[in-house]
Amino acid sequence: MIKLDVGTVGFSVAIVALALCFVIPRERSTCSGDLAKAGEARFWFFVLSCACYGSGLLAIIHRGMIPAGWAVLGGNFLVILAAVALHAAISTIVGRPLMPRLYGLLLAAYLLFQSYYLFVEDDINTRIAVIALVRVPLFAHLAYCLHRARQTRPSLGLALMEGVLLVWVFLLLHRAIVALLHLDHVVTFVSHTGFQSIYVAAPGLGYILLVLALYRIDTEAMLGDLTSSNRELLKHQHHLEEIVDERTHALSRAKDAAETANIAKSAFVSNMSHEMRTPLHQIAGLAQLIKRDPLTEKQSERMNKLEGACGNLTRMVDAVLEFSRLEAGKFDFPEAPLDLDALVRDTAAAVESLALAKQLVLVIDVGPLPAGLRGDAEHIRTALLNYLMNAIRFTQQGRVSVRVRVMEENPADALVRFDVEDTGIGIASEDQDRLFRLFEQVDNSSTRQYGGVGAGLALTRKIAQLMGGDAGCSSRLGEGSDFWFVVRLARARGQQTADHAE
Repeated sequence: MIKLDVGTVGFSVAIVALALCFVIPRERSTCSGDLAKAGEARFWFFVLSCACYGSGLLAIIHRGMIPAGWAVLGGNFLVILAAVALHAAISTIVGRPLMPRLYGLLLAAYLLFQSYYLFVEDDINTRIAVIALVRVPLFAHLAYCLHRARQTRPSLGLALMEGVLLVWVFLLLHRAIVALLHLDHVVTFVSHTGFQSIYVAAPGLGYILLVLALYRIDTEAMLGDLTSSNRELLKHQHHLEEIVDERTHALSRAKDAAETANIAKSAFVSNMSHEMRTPLHQIAGLAQLIKRDPLTEKQSERMNKLEGACGNLTRMVDAVLEFSRLEAGKFDFPEAPLDLDALVRDTAAAVESLALAKQLVLVIDVGPLPAGLRGDAEHIRTALLNYLMNAIRFTQQGRVSVRVRVMEENPADALVRFDVEDTGIGIASEDQDRLFRLFEQVDNSSTRQYGGVGAGLALTRKIAQLMGGDAGCSSRLGEGSDFWFVVRLARARGQQTADHAE
């Protein structure tokens, strides 16, 4: 709940005090004897009315801090007391009771409507309309009594009637301006602070002037704060835009630098791989020539190890070169008739000696395949061989299985899935995705136990994606892994015609 600041309250009290100091002493100076006493009593009645109604307003405004029940009871009690004091003050001016029954009935109806519409009704238009229907006749009656009872002071009654009319016109103009200018923030501010309750329920001209001063000053202060806050927000917005632009330019420069570095890295790796391939082929060729000469058993064993090491290194270099070529967009997947069963068995035979050396069981399971499949056998063999080499490397005991299944089939093509399962060490879930990045492995430390450079899995995924599929794995640490890739293979035209005929 928003509180009234000390400056606003002080300014409003000063307005009322100035009005009282101007009117009351003047009346007291023109009176003597009983009239002076009546003027003094009227003065204190006005002071009591101001104090009571001001306290009632504070109770209403702070009803968020004061318990609701106490705020309602206390606020209404103080408002009733202020109305009684005002009635007594006006009665001293008129010199006789103001039609007590009629005035009491109007006052009771006014307080009843105020109690309900001040604390229950949410719509401000309803508050204004209903309470004004009671308030305007009440003040009109008071003004009429003042005008008729004291012919020597007609200006006092006219002033009161003019005040009532001005307040009514002000309220109408206020609502029209708010609606016309869409000042929703002003309406929200008034609703939250309870000012609509104050100026709608004001029972006297002095209090209406007090309320209008409060409303005007706090509204202007609020609008000033809003303007200042808006300037600060715009300033911060421009500052944030500058920061965002600066960060965007920095990120753009960093992105360009990273892309340039990546291109340079790819070019360097490709060039180095080309440079390494020639001496590797020379070493492998010399090893084969040496093996043809008469060798001792120990020399022959060493040459076999040398030839195997050259073969492994050549495959790694070829994988890096192939990945660089595919990443650069230099790929070609010629379509030729495929015998997937023979392709899988030939690929498995290439690593059978490695599996037997570790006493692993190599299982091949090729399911029913559609006839007339066409595709690039060499790239499929490369992708499958990478998986098999990887499975054998990370499996110490158990088995390695190759499974081939058709996932989708239509007259134009078929989606074929290749799975390589092992009973090896397994992979943690958080490490599985990065395995398919170039030069990434689960253990990248210098003391890692297993070999490889981290190019085979990345190459397999790249091949699968370029052949209309994808690659991935599912694994649990310590329970083995299942590496898979999917490729889309075309079907021969004759086979498509036969399928349509069927």
